[in-house]
Amino acid sequence: MKYLLFTLLWIFTITGQAQDNASLLNEPMDWKFERIDFPLDFASEIEYEGYEELRFSSGMFDVKSDEYFTYFFAFNLKHSKILSERELTSLLEKYYSGLANAVAKDKIDNQEQYFSKVIKLNDDKWSIKFRDCFTNCEEIVINVQIKQNASNENLKIFALASPEDFNSPLWEKLRPTLIKLSSEKEEL
Repeated sequence: MKYLLFTLLWIFTITGQAQDNASLLNEPMDWKFERIDFPLDFASEIEYEGYEELRFSSGMFDVKSDEYFTYFFAFNLKHSKILSERELTSLLEKYYSGLANAVAKDKIDNQEQYFSKVIKLNDDKWSIKFRDCFTNCEEIVINVQIKQNASNENLKIFALASPEDFNSPLWEKLRPTLIKLSSEKEEL
């Protein structure tokens, strides 16, 4: 478990050269970047093959920041079809529950398993109840907007996540980046 926590801490502090390896999330360039191959250590129940890329805002772990827990993530999966609502809900529940439990394990005595609650709000917007043990182990609600693009062999899922309201200035500022990233064509 100490290895997992060290790995997670390392993930959130990595900078520089790793940014050159981004294939899905090429921006915002000043946000910290990480890439993780599947299977994910913290969410091994997710059975897809592929990788995840993440970009973390500078205020990601500052509960007083307007950018608290704000980040982009993208999955490149060996899967040729858009995920159904049920499939995407299951993926998000496994992902966020696994992440919360992995981080909380050494921070909460006698911890019971924590399960994230995922609610679809409309076509591409979701609300996720998540225990943030990266900071204070409080439950937060993360708003997530998701875009999916499928090809013959790969499914790309792009997402912007933040506890800020979908109509906030932060979302208005970052939403165009999500749309741009999700509409870019892969270079051959």
